[in-house]
Amino acid sequence: MKTRARMTVLGGDRREPEIARLAAADGFDVRVYGVPAGPTPPGVVHAASAADALRDAQVIVLPVPHMTDDLVFAPHAAAPIKLDDDLLGLVASGAVLITGAANQMLRELAARHGIAVFEYGEDDGLKSMRGPLIAEATLEALDEAGRRPAPGSTAAVVGLGAIGAPLVRLFAGRGVQVLAVTRSPSIVPSDLADAATDVIAFTDLRNSVSGVSHFIATTGGRAVGSDVLAALRLDAVVADVASPPGSFDCAGDPALSARVFWLRALGGRHPARLAAAQWQVIRARMVECGALR
Repeated sequence: MKTRARMTVLGGDRREPEIARLAAADGFDVRVYGVPAGPTPPGVVHAASAADALRDAQVIVLPVPHMTDDLVFAPHAAAPIKLDDDLLGLVASGAVLITGAANQMLRELAARHGIAVFEYGEDDGLKSMRGPLIAEATLEALDEAGRRPAPGSTAAVVGLGAIGAPLVRLFAGRGVQVLAVTRSPSIVPSDLADAATDVIAFTDLRNSVSGVSHFIATTGGRAVGSDVLAALRLDAVVADVASPPGSFDCAGDPALSARVFWLRALGGRHPARLAAAQWQVIRARMVECGALR
């Protein structure tokens, strides 16, 4: 990198301070806001506000999970970080924004300010490393909450992608009977089908879950309807591992919403390993857009 470009890292969990450290080591002038407290490495400055962090920023890095509507995921921030025209009007001309996935609101906001948006959440290499770690973190979170599935119980895992597939294997390794749910049962790898007790189509979900003790959804886009939630046992553990807006469409029913144990920011349980993987992908995106040479 020929010059020290200014980067802003907003919000997130324990991965973000590590990403900031790696960026600074790579030569960026880094400002952070809303990240967890901790030692400040050389080249990183903790800004007093989101505005201070974004002023003159040439690169903006948002966390994964990223946003709910116009709010950045930032549980450690002193105040909510709401991205709006005032904030993005402070960044440098020609700035780039790098995020796992951008919603339509963010794309339109960035476009108004001439900010190029680069997404990296679907990078295959990152997903292959991230998925098993998130699956492990899911079980850790259930254990810590006293919701561990007992051997012999039945857990439904909805979605057999980067997170769902290793989650099936981990449950099976604990002696849990696994109902694996996918849109295409005919193309499930044989080893995954062997680990599961049964593999069913998404369309059969509502009629197949009345006996499960745990219902873990990993697929996004609110793909699981309120009818499925209503078909579950009242004592079933219901967990959502998907990024916003999550897996469940509760049809505005607060009683159904209250049943869902939303496991967000699980990557913060393995910050060093995941941050290193994310930084490599973020770095590649910056090379693509010319922010890093």
